[in-house]
Amino acid sequence: MTTAEKIREGFDVFTHDGEHQFGAVRKVRANEIVIYVENAGDFTVPLINNWQAREVRSGDDAREGLYHQVPNPVLWADSMRALAAAGVTHCVEVGAGGVLTGLLRNIDPAVTGFKFGEAADWEKLAGLSAA
Repeated sequence: MTTAEKIREGFDVFTHDGEHQFGAVRKVRANEIVIYVENAGDFTVPLINNWQAREVRSGDDAREGLYHQVPNPVLWADSMRALAAAGVTHCVEVGAGGVLTGLLRNIDPAVTGFKFGEAADWEKLAGLSAA
């Protein structure tokens, strides 16, 4: 049984270190997993806001960032630099294609990018969690 086949609706979702539960698997489909993020209150793990490329920890700031992100330029490269400066060493691009993973190599080659867009990619992520 593959890692993807082991995931079921209702499973809790945790940060990579297993310390913080932040949501639950809502739906499992052939090529995607829908995760419900509980209460959207304040975060125990910071979020980098793509609108301003800054760390936010409150649900209110995250909602405001999403609101402003739609009509304004996204500072994705600056957001990736902020993550690297905070000590992030691995990023996972979720969705079809690998454009952002390629861009990440040019922004900060020390950060390893992984593409996750197909069911077979679950095995790659399983190996990442062991790293």
